[in-house]
Amino acid sequence: MVQPFPSRPAAAGLTSGLTRQYLRRAAARMGGRVRAVISGWPLYPAFGVCGEQVRFYWAHDDFVGGAALLGLDAGLVDRRERRIAADADLVVAANPIVAQTWRLRGLDTALIPYGTDVDAYRDVNRAPWPPEVTLPGPVAGFVGHINDRTDLRLLEAIAARGRSLLLVGPKDPAFEPR
Repeated sequence: MVQPFPSRPAAAGLTSGLTRQYLRRAAARMGGRVRAVISGWPLYPAFGVCGEQVRFYWAHDDFVGGAALLGLDAGLVDRRERRIAADADLVVAANPIVAQTWRLRGLDTALIPYGTDVDAYRDVNRAPWPPEVTLPGPVAGFVGHINDRTDLRLLEAIAARGRSLLLVGPKDPAFEPR
């Protein structure tokens, strides 16, 4: 639990402090030794509070490039992310572009790309239709968080072509379609 608007520039320092305190307390309560910490969010430096032996920064997105889409201050994200990455023993990137960015900055970076197990979905077209879905075919699906970044015109274009549209996922409560 943190204060409202935890990523705003004036609040990010407080959020970082609270996050570090929570991690320190949790590690102490669990006892034992923390071998590694994987940090995946660039605004809240967390390394060093658990007595960890190994520190990884999981660079799973271009946070600076996407800061405006997330309503974040790009300068703050850049400063904090560089600090976290510099304090890491290894940066793990989720795509080649992010990996190249960190390598060009002189950091040891491993690429572990996002992906899928294609074989697990090979027979999906032969799977039985879920009984609770009563839409007429053909059906197009959207899986994800519906928010200001969702281009509703694309979903409307699918529906306008006579396709049923199955939406799976939450709608941001603050999102109001235009």
